[in-house]
Amino acid sequence: MFGNVFYQTHLSVIGGVETFLYELARLADTNKRDLTIIYGSGDRHQIERIRKHCRIYSWNEVPKPVKCKKAFFNYGLEHIDDIEAEEYIQIVHADFKDPSLKNYPPTVNPKITKRYAVSQNNAKSWEELTGEKLDVIYNPIQLDKEPRIMTLVSAQRLTSEKGGKRLERMVRELDSANIPYVWHIFSNTTLTVNSPNIMYHEPTLDVRRWLKYADFMVLLSDTEGYPYTAYESLCLGTPLIITRLPILSELGCTDENSIVLDFDMSNLDVDAIYKRAGNMKFTYTKKPDKWTELLPGKSDYKYVPPKTVRIVAIATYFDVVLNKWVTRNEQYDTTYDRADKIVSSGYARYL
Repeated sequence: MFGNVFYQTHLSVIGGVETFLYELARLADTNKRDLTIIYGSGDRHQIERIRKHCRIYSWNEVPKPVKCKKAFFNYGLEHIDDIEAEEYIQIVHADFKDPSLKNYPPTVNPKITKRYAVSQNNAKSWEELTGEKLDVIYNPIQLDKEPRIMTLVSAQRLTSEKGGKRLERMVRELDSANIPYVWHIFSNTTLTVNSPNIMYHEPTLDVRRWLKYADFMVLLSDTEGYPYTAYESLCLGTPLIITRLPILSELGCTDENSIVLDFDMSNLDVDAIYKRAGNMKFTYTKKPDKWTELLPGKSDYKYVPPKTVRIVAIATYFDVVLNKWVTRNEQYDTTYDRADKIVSSGYARYL
């Protein structure tokens, strides 16, 4: 005979009820409370993370009828007649008055001896629909000290001279060490190494807003004249992970604002990098700018945003706005927003 049983029809890949059951299992584990979860079907990963904290069985695994002291249900009541319990308790997880749930009315069964809602709003909704007043018991949650996710940013070509192989080695070592990180790479190409921690982006003209909030800007090139992304990062207060380029001293790289890697990557220590993430505070003075001295005279230029831009088709396609077929090499004017969509779709290019 079981003690406390929770029955769930299906455990999805993600979902609020799935999180509820996982947190309930953790709470039961922490406080040494009896809990068994029985499910009709479910995602393997959800099942395994729950199994670390309490007993969990598929409906086909348990003998029938299921005997327990308390039987809890979220939505599905399809097996309630095959469960013998001293108490039958239903948890109301939804606001059933919401129009989006019009095809999912509240499930009721005369065997239910008690219901709880997970919020005052849900309780009010249930009462208005059924006339039954519910007590509220909020969702359980245990907050652990989550590891800090290190944020890296690179904006570059991923070619050999720009350190593509070095970037790949750094990815492999970060992943092998289970470092929690996300690496935003702005480039037209991708690395040959696959990692769920890399997020590729199209090149942007506004990379500074990404650099400003990164833990590190990563640049592992063979050579650089005076790297703008490195300079921008330092001016924004973002430290660098950078190869031992001849330009470093002139750029103003120090132990306070940069982690310098040898070209053979022999001194790469991803654990040390992770420990320094978020802890490298420095003041950087940008280089003197003398360009205004080279540009004498006053300007009367005033920017007037163009209303249209000319593009040329590189393939034949049907344009839904023009309501006609556009042939290859045909040129026409359109708005900037529309042009961006057509060009990004691969049907045209800018002139």
